[in-house]
Formats: sequence, structure tokens, C-alpha cells
Amino acid sequence: MTIQTKWPLRHDGVYYESGEIVSILPPDDEQRLVQAGLAVMFDEKKTDVAKKSLSLEEFGKLKADEQKSFLEGLNIQAAAKEDQRLKQYEAWLAKDSATDEL
Repeated sequence: MTIQTKWPLRHDGVYYESGEIVSILPPDDEQRLVQAGLAVMFDEKKTDVAKKSLSLEEFGKLKADEQKSFLEGLNIQAAAKEDQRLKQYEAWLAKDSATDEL
């Protein structure tokens, strides 16, 4: 089982950043962090989908739940409204292309 932290946290003396993928904790500890709202279950399938870069137009054609899943795969807390999700993805595209240029 693998989790992704929602907040910075310390567990057994180890510090984890927000959004960090953690797979070394005992299942009981992972479950407790998820139930406390400090982490979410991490789905590799979502990450694989999110690794495919879509144009803003292609992203806009996705259904709401697909947009949310895609953004979550990019470690972005998906907005509730579509226009906000489009802005989130547009900002990610801009940031990603700026990183590619470095």
C-alpha cells in the first residue's frame, strides 16, 4: 500500500513534505494517517495517466471526474468548478514548460 501526504508531517522521526509519496510505512500507520486526513491512498494508475501531457484543449474535453483525477495525479488539489480546473492545468502547463527550458 502506498500513500501520498496531504500536509507536511513527521512520522517515527522522519519528515515528509506535502505531496510526498510514501510506501515504507506499516499498513496500520498508513491507514491511520489516511483516516486522520493527513494522507490519501496513492494510485499508480492516476500517476501513469497524468504523465501524459495533454493540451489545454484536450484537458478541457475530459469529464469532470477525469479532470480531477488527472490533476490529482499531478499532485494538484483539483478545484470544484471546471473553469478553475482549466486555470489550474494551464498554470501547470506553463510551469512545466518553464522547467523544460532550464
